[in-house]
Amino acid sequence: MSSLYQTACLGVTTIIAVALLSVPAGAVEIVSPKDGEVVSLGSELVIQVQPSPDDDIDRVYLAHSEEPMKHNDKTGFFEQRIKLR
Repeated sequence: MSSLYQTACLGVTTIIAVALLSVPAGAVEIVSPKDGEVVSLGSELVIQVQPSPDDDIDRVYLAHSEEPMKHNDKTGFFEQRIKLR
């Protein structure tokens, strides 16, 4: 695996982890991208998180974003499209 792919995977993991640090443990589950999924630099992907059934979460933020993720009423997930640079 090239270091470029490792960097991209680490970057996505860091973005998601930092976004969820302010939320109590068990409050949200990352639905997409799937654990271990390889994403190429320059590609666009949709980050999806799902609140735990018992938690009353109305907003989720990615790190360094001032806008909350959009809630998709059809899936029940919070979603945000990002482009890896």
